[in-house]
Amino acid sequence: MKPVPRILDFQAIARVSSLFFSIFSFQDKLATYAFQQSTSVTRIIKCRQPSAIHVVTSRRSWIQDASILSLLLPVVSTSPSRANAFTEEQFDPEDPNNDPEIQELYNNPAIPPTPEERSGLVVLRVAEVAQFQEKILRAIVNGDLKGVTVSPMQFAFGTQILLRNSNLDGNMKLMINEEIPKKDRERAIKNAVKAMNTLLEIGKYSASIQRDFEPIEMVTLADMYLQVRVSLNELYEYLPQKRRTSITGILQLSQSMRRRLQTGRTIQISMGNWYLTSDMPST
Repeated sequence: MKPVPRILDFQAIARVSSLFFSIFSFQDKLATYAFQQSTSVTRIIKCRQPSAIHVVTSRRSWIQDASILSLLLPVVSTSPSRANAFTEEQFDPEDPNNDPEIQELYNNPAIPPTPEERSGLVVLRVAEVAQFQEKILRAIVNGDLKGVTVSPMQFAFGTQILLRNSNLDGNMKLMINEEIPKKDRERAIKNAVKAMNTLLEIGKYSASIQRDFEPIEMVTLADMYLQVRVSLNELYEYLPQKRRTSITGILQLSQSMRRRLQTGRTIQISMGNWYLTSDMPST
C-alpha cells in the first residue's frame, strides 16, 4: 500500500508560524525576566510534548487544528494593537485572504494572543520563523523530507497569524523611531517596507494557489522567505551595539530554555537565574 503523505508536526511544518512564534514569544518574555531580574521571584513553567504526526484531511480541518493553540501555549496575555506603520490594508473582494471561511477561522477566539514583545526581539524572531519556513520548503523540494507534504493554505493562514501575533509593523516603527540612530533611519525604513511587502505577498501568493504545490512554486515561496529574513536582519543591524548585545543575551537564554522545554522538563526562575527542578510526569 502506498504510504499516506504526512504533515510533520510542531517543528517541521509551515503551519507552525503562529505556534512557533507564540511559544518563542513566551520564552523570550521569560528569558527577559530572568535576564533583568534582581529580586527573589520564583515561577514554574511547564510545556506539553508535541503531538504525534498526523494526516491533514482538508483545508478547514487543518485551519481548525492550527487554531487550537490554547492547548499548547503556556500562557495567554494581551498583545498590542497592530499599528499600520508601513502598510495600509484595504478590503479586496478578489483577494483569496478575504475568503469568509478563512476570516471566520482566523478570528477564532480560541487562538490566544501572544505575549507582548518589543522591537528588536520581534524582528529577530520573525526572521527566525522566515528562515524556518524557507528551510522546510527547500528540504521538501530537494527530497530531504521523504513523505512530508505542505499545502499553500498553511502558508496563507500562517502568515496572517504571524503578522497579527508579532505586531511586526508596529514593532518596526517603534524600533526605527526610538532605537535606530537618525542617520540610519531612512535606510532602515526601506528594509522595513521591503520585509512587510514581501510578507503580505507571501500570504497573497499562497492563498491564490487552490491546489497542491508545484516544486517551482515552493522554490518561489522559499525565495520570498529568504528576502524577508535578509531585510529583517539588515534592519536589526542598524541598532546600536549595546542594544544588540542585550537582545543577543536574551535570545541565548531563551534558546537554552527552549531546549529544556522540548524535553518536557520544568524550569524554575529565582534570583534572576533559571534551572531545571524536575521532570514532568508523562501524560
